[in-house]
Amino acid sequence: MHTETIKQTKENKFKIPDKFVYEILDGIPIYYKNYEEVLNNNKKFQEIMGSSILQSLLIDSIIMFLHENLDRKLFKIASNELGLHISSKNNLAADIAIYEKTMLKNYDINNKYAEIPPKIIIEVDTKADLSNFDETMDYIDEKTKKLLDFGTEQIIWILTKSKKIILSTEKTNWTIADWSLNIEIIANIYFNLEKIIKEEDLIKI
Repeated sequence: MHTETIKQTKENKFKIPDKFVYEILDGIPIYYKNYEEVLNNNKKFQEIMGSSILQSLLIDSIIMFLHENLDRKLFKIASNELGLHISSKNNLAADIAIYEKTMLKNYDINNKYAEIPPKIIIEVDTKADLSNFDETMDYIDEKTKKLLDFGTEQIIWILTKSKKIILSTEKTNWTIADWSLNIEIIANIYFNLEKIIKEEDLIKI
């Protein structure tokens, strides 16, 4: 992790339990958002683990679209905060990951984090505590670069507050689009988030 993009965490009087760790970036733990509320007995651990209803419904809508449009003989969709073990100092999570089945056929599928890169990752906001980053974009930048280095070809960030989509296929040139635009996921397969939401008639945009 670039040291200029993350603030140094103050030394804790006690060790924060490992269960509060959402991700690890360059050996630095990134905790679940609102983990301090649990430590202060203002929230239960399960409350910070879960997704918001908006995040959950968007993820479900995208997964349904992918199942309807991707060739299941060629692609496999992984979700439920897939854990990715990138290196000894980097463990990341993915909301939605699209694998080519050829990548999985010779891989030992087990109960550990995946050590092979998905072809595409789609993230809807984040559950990470970003208090040690100056801006949300610093976190998005760091995570995106790590995933691209890992071998993922495309990362799509869906941001609910700004209603923007960040499309990354390389480290430097990113595309920022509105939800209303068509986004190419795989060659000749496009999804339009605004259209998907309107068709389901559940989420107001």
